[in-house]
Amino acid sequence: MTPSDRRDELLARLDRLVTLRRMPRGERMLRHPFATVARSVSMRALNLLFALGRSSRKESVTFFGEPMTVIVPSGYGEVYLYGATVDADAEVRLNKFLIRELAEGMTFFDVGACLGYYSLLAAKLVGQKGAVHTFEPNPTLISILRKNLGGQRNVHVVNKAMSGSSGVVEFHVAPLPFIGTSSIRADWQHRKTELVKAEATSLDDYCRSAGACPDVIKLDVEGVEDRVLKGGEKLLREKSPVLILEVFTPAIESDRAALRLLRESGYEPHAILDDGRLKPLDYEGMDRYLEELRVRYRTIQDSPNDFDNIVFKRKAAGEDARGLLS
Repeated sequence: MTPSDRRDELLARLDRLVTLRRMPRGERMLRHPFATVARSVSMRALNLLFALGRSSRKESVTFFGEPMTVIVPSGYGEVYLYGATVDADAEVRLNKFLIRELAEGMTFFDVGACLGYYSLLAAKLVGQKGAVHTFEPNPTLISILRKNLGGQRNVHVVNKAMSGSSGVVEFHVAPLPFIGTSSIRADWQHRKTELVKAEATSLDDYCRSAGACPDVIKLDVEGVEDRVLKGGEKLLREKSPVLILEVFTPAIESDRAALRLLRESGYEPHAILDDGRLKPLDYEGMDRYLEELRVRYRTIQDSPNDFDNIVFKRKAAGEDARGLLS
């Protein structure tokens, strides 16, 4: 099977799961009665765990065939139920973009990996000639992350936070099922958090010490994206990796600080379309695009999700933004 055929197969599998997830319950019962009943029972159990303030580890298999331990209830409940991140439209489009963008031999940085879903997907896409560097400081998650990625010889798990410089930082661990929103920022969560000390590194420091040069970086660092970008100024200037940032709808101040840095560094924003391809955006029209997404999310019953993944590519001298598309 050619790389193109493998990509097409993964995209088709993902589309089938998305169709199932968004199918009206009555139609789903008629067409997939056993799967519908099984998922309904599982969802009731997850809701009961949430009501009791408890959580559980569950074994799952991703839609691309890799086993994965998840914590439920949490944002990874969808992986447990479907084998993919299909509860949020933004994540579906990100899956498709990575399937299209990542090729064998590439290096991928997963910064803020949580339990490693995207690291697993990237490891499959870049193959043994490529590499995945996975960063996660959360002490509650690191053992599961290592278990999930332990069978991948091309993955390097780094138990550190990514920030503007290397050292020790205060890290605020959010409770389940919100653990994926843990952050260096003390004001990021209104819920009670546990304060721990964590080692931190910067993009420039890590690339220098590890001898690594990423082709694509996914940043999901809960409000400190601008700090991470400042810590990678040399990397961005000299190597121009593709960047994927999670941006809220509407954009909050930390998003805007990151956008200003990227604009000053010559990076151009792109929206991820439904098929995973890119459409050029402009910084002036970002608010309008994010508002259009809010309307879209309500239409496809994806609310209350309030974020999107924006792709940034650096425009080469004399190159039109549309020429940056994959």
